[in-house]
Amino acid sequence: MNLAFDTLTAAEALEAAGMEARQARACAAQMNLAASAGEPVTRSELDEAVIKIRMEIVEVKTELEEKIAEVKTELKEEIAEVRGEVAGVRGEVAEVRGEVAEVRGEIAEVRGEIAKVRGEIAEVRGEIAKVRGEINEVETGLKGEITGLRSEMKTEFAQMEARLANRMVMFYWRMFAGMVAIMGLAVALFKYLPEVG
Repeated sequence: MNLAFDTLTAAEALEAAGMEARQARACAAQMNLAASAGEPVTRSELDEAVIKIRMEIVEVKTELEEKIAEVKTELKEEIAEVRGEVAGVRGEVAEVRGEVAEVRGEIAEVRGEIAKVRGEIAEVRGEIAKVRGEINEVETGLKGEITGLRSEMKTEFAQMEARLANRMVMFYWRMFAGMVAIMGLAVALFKYLPEVG
């Protein structure tokens, strides 16, 4: 038995709901085909179909619950594994922090040694400056002494030259006097000696 279906009323209702006219007419035509195809369903067939659907729903629900429980178990295992990995990473982070703290301590120690060396360098520079000052003082003193010695030596050389000149003059005079005496003696000898030959 075919059910009567008013396609025009259905199309107008669809258009009133906001569907375009062409789409509303196409949908109404398809509804008419569906309503006119096959035989009508009895109440017992409908109840049987509802029971079947309810059983399928229960079966699907059971399967879903099992799947959900399985997924929960898997998720719990994965979460526990991730927590273990996080704990491992935290341990590594703590280890790295310890190493960083150790490196920072070494850096502070090296900085302290550098500061100590810088202090020693400053001290050595001070000593070098002091030694340079002493060298300059000694150099200035030596220069003064050398200048004094040169002056004294010039004076002594001048005095020695004067004494030497005086002695030379006296030597020349003595030689001259000696020569004069020898010549006088020679003249006297020639004069008073009998002539030979």
